[in-house]
Amino acid sequence: MIKPLNGKVLIRMLEKEQVKSVLILKEEEEKERGEILEIADDVMIVKKGDKVLFSPYGIKKVEVDEEELLICEADELLAKLS
Repeated sequence: MIKPLNGKVLIRMLEKEQVKSVLILKEEEEKERGEILEIADDVMIVKKGDKVLFSPYGIKKVEVDEEELLICEADELLAKLS
């Protein structure tokens, strides 16, 4: 696994049926859901295993062990899902 640095988080995309939360957004912008796999040491707002909502813009795609994962700034996460 890789370790994000400088306020970044590593995310695995989730299928919509994997998230049980209901969230109504007024914005037209597309939102994505994911699970936090790793966090930089300086990230305090989320932890490994948290389900999050994020915008797909500004996300960097990386391939780790033949799996496509995402890296983004922790402060760009929109919400934690319960």
